Amino acid sequence: MYRKIYFEIFHQVLESLKSRFETDSSHFLKSLEAFTIGNASDGDKIITFYNGDFDKDRLVSDRDMFLELTSRSNKPVRNLKDAVEFSRGNECTFGVLPEYVKFIRLMRTVPGSTCTHERSFSALRRLKNYLRTTLLQDRLNNIAVLHIYHDVVDKLDNEELMDKFITRNAKLSVVFALRQK
Repeated sequence: MYRKIYFEIFHQVLESLKSRFETDSSHFLKSLEAFTIGNASDGDKIITFYNGDFDKDRLVSDRDMFLELTSRSNKPVRNLKDAVEFSRGNECTFGVLPEYVKFIRLMRTVPGSTCTHERSFSALRRLKNYLRTTLLQDRLNNIAVLHIYHDVVDKLDNEELMDKFITRNAKLSVVFALRQK
């Protein structure tokens, strides 16, 4: 009996995962990545979706030249990450393959899921509630960025930052004291 229940639950979990991750947007993103690494030959979906942002012939020829460069360098491109790393390592691609580089940059801005955005909005809601509505948009954006990248912010030396802030303005150096070294 337990074995039957186990397999029913396992089957339900697999089906739920498939339905969660097999959406139209994920299929579209997979087709974009397939085009990026050369598994899809035409760029019709890209041209249709981005509505004139790319020249189809130039994009396809730039992609083919990029893949030729990677094969000559013995660095296979299996996914978007490999393409980004190769283009970062070879600055010549920026000038030689402008349409493909523009496409890669655009692909890097597309999130793989909405989890990041949902977390950002949750953080924004917490920040906005905590600080009420006394913040202007610019300051709220800056605080949101600090909250999202808290792992980087935690590594900063606050004392050094305060000293830099104080030394920027003569009035601040009168009011605040520099730390003792």
